[in-house]
Amino acid sequence: RLAAFEPVKAIFPRHVAPGVRQSADGEREIMTMTWGFFRLEKGRAPKPVSNVRDDQIQTNPFWRDSFRQRRCLVPGSSFCEPNGDVKPATWNWFAINGTEARPLFAFPGIWRRYKGPVKKDGANVDIETYAFLTTTPN
Repeated sequence: RLAAFEPVKAIFPRHVAPGVRQSADGEREIMTMTWGFFRLEKGRAPKPVSNVRDDQIQTNPFWRDSFRQRRCLVPGSSFCEPNGDVKPATWNWFAINGTEARPLFAFPGIWRRYKGPVKKDGANVDIETYAFLTTTPN
């Protein structure tokens, strides 16, 4: 199954991008989701979390159910992540080197539905989000 969406030139945290997942009836589908799970902390703005480390995905309750039940692949030709807490923001870009300019690839992720605000005291949203699976640094 395919949802209609416009191609994106790069994937940014908290932006919408396509993801491939298994639907409730077992079929594969591609749809758009927002990059970043939202962690709610009392009295604070929701914190977007872009990546889950492999050493936490099965033990941390924040990630565990999504890993067991809702895996996905996120296709792209490049993506970026912020370079720490540097102000103004600077970005680290990731892509595959090859003979063609920015060839297509996919990275593993998990997804979940999020219902709540994306900004402190903001309006509630009902969106599907994903996070990348990363490996633990040595």
